[in-house]
Amino acid sequence: MGLHQLSLQYVAEQDRLLLRVSATSGAEVRCWLTRRLALRFAPALRDQVAQLSALRQSLPATVSEEARRMAAEFESQRALEGAVFGQPYMPPPNAQQPLGDAPLLVTEIDVATTQDQQLALSLREKLDGQVGEPRGFRVTLEPQTMHALLKLLKGALDQADWDSAQDFKEEVAQAAARILPGYMH
Repeated sequence: MGLHQLSLQYVAEQDRLLLRVSATSGAEVRCWLTRRLALRFAPALRDQVAQLSALRQSLPATVSEEARRMAAEFESQRALEGAVFGQPYMPPPNAQQPLGDAPLLVTEIDVATTQDQQLALSLREKLDGQVGEPRGFRVTLEPQTMHALLKLLKGALDQADWDSAQDFKEEVAQAAARILPGYMH
């Protein structure tokens, strides 16, 4: 799939992230990413991008994780110089929906590195009781596009503000431990 444009945004009514991928062929794929999946995908994507940056920069395996992240950040800044984030997503005219009209409810994401040091993402929808092959697609991202996806994901997660729920759970647990110390397990 030759990429034309990516969009990733938080949709409050669904409490999910909507990923839209348009191809140069005129096809468009839409995917829902749940909170659980997005919060697991973000560190995996970040780590894979850092690893690919290290490979492209020929960093030795003995380089620290912090140095790898710094190299990835440098590469990201360089890669994103030409990216246009202010332009609204424009679905292709008469877009073909190869996976159907309803967005894919992504339940599995595989992140891998190709032999030519690009990022390959496989997104699938495996639902309970499903008969036949699950809906899904695979896309390969060049360095600029993988850095752009990471930036879009960070922005969408910030907009969703899902981390605040974890902070709240921790605050409640700490308060309960102070109030009822003998009853906590």
